[in-house]
Amino acid sequence: MSQFENIDDFRNFVGCFSYNDLTKVSLPMLMEHELSGLGFALCCDFLKELGFYDYCKPDVHMIEVFNETGLSKANAYDVFKCIVKAAREENMTPYKLDKIIWLICSGRYYRDNIITKSYKKEFIEYLKDNFYE
Repeated sequence: MSQFENIDDFRNFVGCFSYNDLTKVSLPMLMEHELSGLGFALCCDFLKELGFYDYCKPDVHMIEVFNETGLSKANAYDVFKCIVKAAREENMTPYKLDKIIWLICSGRYYRDNIITKSYKKEFIEYLKDNFYE
């Protein structure tokens, strides 16, 4: 962050990567090399949690859901691109789609202080049975 004059400078920098899906995915890849100890998924999460809702965190839940349904390969890069595309097709932000899938898979409805079992397996089966061959 010390490379930026202020928060607006950083926002403008991030905004430059919103040109298309390829530039969007390249920002966390760049950050992964610039920030010691953060991998691709954590760089995505960092951006998402700073309020850049064009980003999602391709974590273990997302990778399993998108790989098991045949929508992507089992790696964070492909899952990121798939979430961004699916979110656009559903007219929502990648952040929102990420949050919906995470809630289903984790069973942690933190805003209502509810912890239940994960519905990840049922969700994957539902998607496979109703949307994909």
